[in-house]
Amino acid sequence: MSLGNRSPSIYQQSGFTGEVPDNWKLPSVTPIHKSGRKEDPGNYSPVGLTSVPSKIMEQIILSAITWHLQDGQGIRPSQHRFRGRSCLTNPVSFYDQVTLLVDAGRAVDVVYLDFSKAFDTVSHSTLLDKLAAHGLDRSTLCWVRNWLHGWAQRVEVSGAASSWGQAPVVSLRVCAGASSVQYSY
Repeated sequence: MSLGNRSPSIYQQSGFTGEVPDNWKLPSVTPIHKSGRKEDPGNYSPVGLTSVPSKIMEQIILSAITWHLQDGQGIRPSQHRFRGRSCLTNPVSFYDQVTLLVDAGRAVDVVYLDFSKAFDTVSHSTLLDKLAAHGLDRSTLCWVRNWLHGWAQRVEVSGAASSWGQAPVVSLRVCAGASSVQYSY
C-alpha cells in the first residue's frame, strides 16, 4: 500500500481520536536571515519548521474551526482575515467609511490605539475555553488540547542540530494578517 493511500486515514484517525502523533510536535528551529549584515544575530528570525503531515492537519483543524465559527456567528462579517478579507482590506474599509461620513458633512473623530502587545499572545486555557463556549465539538477540542501539549524543539544551523529539549508552549503568537502562527516557548 502506498503512503498516498494511507495518508487520509492518518488525518481521519487523528481528528476522530483527538490524538496527535508526538513527531508532529517536534519543530526544528532554524534562524532565517531577515535583512542587514549576516554576521549580526539580531538580523535573524527563529522559525520553527514542523513536519508536512503536521502542517496539513493544522490546516484541516483550522478550516473546521473557521467554518464552525463563521457558521455560528463567532466571526462577525466586519472582521478581517476571514470571509475572503485580509488585514490589508481593513484600512481600505475604514477609509471608505470615513470618506462617506466626511462627504455627507458629518464630523469624524479618529482615535488610534495600539493593542499589538496586549493581544500578542493567547493563553491556551483561554483559547480552549472560548472554543468550547462557541460550541466546538469535543473531538476537535481534544485534538487542539493534545496538539498544544508536549512540544519539544531543537535548534538547527548549517546542518548541525542540538539535542531535543522540552519546549513548554504556553501561549500562541498570532499574526493578525496572515495564516501563520508562531509558538512562544
